[in-house]
Amino acid sequence: MTRAEEYRIEFNKLETMLKKRANARSEASISSVVSALVNIHKDRVVRQFERDIRQFIELRNAIIHQSTNRAIAEPYEETVVSLRKLVVNIEQPKTAWDIATTELIKVSLEDSLSQVVGQMAEMHITSLPIVEDKKVVGFVSESTIVKIVDKAFEHGGALIDEAKIKDVAYDKPYGDASDVYSYVTRKVTFYEIEDMFNDAIKQGKRLLAILVSDKGDASATPLGIITAWDLHKIDK
Repeated sequence: MTRAEEYRIEFNKLETMLKKRANARSEASISSVVSALVNIHKDRVVRQFERDIRQFIELRNAIIHQSTNRAIAEPYEETVVSLRKLVVNIEQPKTAWDIATTELIKVSLEDSLSQVVGQMAEMHITSLPIVEDKKVVGFVSESTIVKIVDKAFEHGGALIDEAKIKDVAYDKPYGDASDVYSYVTRKVTFYEIEDMFNDAIKQGKRLLAILVSDKGDASATPLGIITAWDLHKIDK
């Protein structure tokens, strides 16, 4: 089998998959289908790869004679491999569950402030969820540590070494108002997760983490956690 034939097979997979995604007619052009998915259906995955898809469409037009459907050029092997990878990435994008850390490191309201600060420094963690009755009620982050320490002194209570999280985090949800967290289900895609972090930045907030639960909200026990750092470790 020639590389042109391999390319044609993979491109046909891509075209069929995109038309099914858009519920488009079989005679619809793939370019119009891509536009519909991006602009009308707001398909986050297709939007991520729109430029690549359109480049593969142009290449298909260059190597396959449209009137005869015969190959008139040979693509490079790496081009065929890239197209094959694109089809997989669109059809089976990484999900929240694929990238989440499932060993949830957490603190409780009864933990001492000094231990929490030490734990964060030792493990190079910038934030930790506060869990009460198996539910996340807030986060302790680097940005809140200073405020927490200040509150401890203001209230003239225990020394910092003796203070507990519950003694210094007075308001629910515990943590800084500009520090937020969200929930998603296991099946939310990597690209939707990426959007959530970017949207938080645009709103002037810092999304400390995204918690993964079966219901995608605080009513269920969190099963995993995703931070912005996790996104940089993923091969998309």
